[in-house]
Amino acid sequence: MNDGVAEKISEEKERIAEEVTRLLFTDQPELEKRYGSSGRDKCTKDTVYHLGYLVEALRASSPVIFNDYVEWADVMLSSRDIPVDDLIRNISSLERVLIVRFGKEGSSAQAYLQGARKHLKSGKSERVHWISRNRPLGKEAGQYLEYLLDGDRRAATEVIDRLVDQDVSVQDIYEYVFQVSQYEIGALWQQNEISVAHEHFCTAATQTIMARLYPQIFSTKPNGKTMIGCAVAGELHELGIRMVTDFFEMDGWDTYYLGANMPAREIVNTVAEKNADLLAISVTIPVRVHLARELIAAIRSDERTTSVKVLTGGYPFLRVSNLWRQVGADGSAASAREAVETGNQLASTAGGTS
Repeated sequence: MNDGVAEKISEEKERIAEEVTRLLFTDQPELEKRYGSSGRDKCTKDTVYHLGYLVEALRASSPVIFNDYVEWADVMLSSRDIPVDDLIRNISSLERVLIVRFGKEGSSAQAYLQGARKHLKSGKSERVHWISRNRPLGKEAGQYLEYLLDGDRRAATEVIDRLVDQDVSVQDIYEYVFQVSQYEIGALWQQNEISVAHEHFCTAATQTIMARLYPQIFSTKPNGKTMIGCAVAGELHELGIRMVTDFFEMDGWDTYYLGANMPAREIVNTVAEKNADLLAISVTIPVRVHLARELIAAIRSDERTTSVKVLTGGYPFLRVSNLWRQVGADGSAASAREAVETGNQLASTAGGTS
């Protein structure tokens, strides 16, 4: 079973990463000269990160998760003048260490690593552009992002105000302006075209601008259903689940947005206290999928919350079609609009999964 070796790797990933670093720097003495005295520490930290994605790929029995990660890492590292060959050598060294440590038991992990190396060698990863004039509100999304990157929150706000004055729906503004802008900001950081500070400013500005739309969001007639939205612990990207929660509010649900720093026990207590019909959980980074699994297990094991329906969403669930089943959820959704549709279906059923 992949789970067995995945848990062993997870428990020993720091030691494994240190072994990989020693092996790399022994085989390639030039690395010390190229990356300086801090190179070893950086290599170890990067390898721990690689292992985190490998572990989640094994847990999900999905090589796609690890292949997607190394493709992302290739773009991120190459934009910072670290050649893809360094990443390939790291993966090769990781494979050698796992062979020594786990032998045949680690064959599935070795297969994933071999597949990732082939994936990297197959061609250069393509830069994805999320904003285009050919898409709905593409012109406005481009203007909005340009103002944010210039640090001009007032001008960005005016773009949204004009759309509201033109009777563009809040749902469309969320999906075609806010969402694609956030995706594009992430791609720009990956390409080393903007800093973390830029990324944080843009996200904070969007949250502030979203708040201006709340009079429209909270004007819908209640439908008697209750939804709680949260991101798993440690998530840095919680804007998506906030948008999903607002979509439910606009559909008439009574919603509670808990963010990403709420302990699992407190989420369970809130679900029970509010007698929620639906809990929506967001995971944007695959290394945190196990936290969704643990949260859902806590929900299922508490007699007060056994009847609540659980909906998952986020990047890992887009890439692995049955991942929501693996973590114990009742369904998954690819977008905020789909989340509302699926949530309504789940809330109307007395039991089972969709």
